[in-house]
Amino acid sequence: MQPLGLPEGINLVNPLHDVVEMNTRIQRHQAKYNQKVAASLTSTLIQQRYLEKWDGKLPQFSMGTGSGGPGILLNLPLPAPGK
Repeated sequence: MQPLGLPEGINLVNPLHDVVEMNTRIQRHQAKYNQKVAASLTSTLIQQRYLEKWDGKLPQFSMGTGSGGPGILLNLPLPAPGK
């Protein structure tokens, strides 16, 4: 019987160990990536992305309490022309 040609580092005794180790590596790399992305997000960049997607329309109606408190902002669609 010839020995199996397995890649070096494969754990024949506990293959689940290899899966857990690989998941740990993936999670570590994802965490590093997320840290880099979070560090690159500045308030200016976020605002720029928001403005790129904005259609230029302002809210149609605004209701307030009249006493300077928080109000409700409604963005209602206008009726279709000719109706």
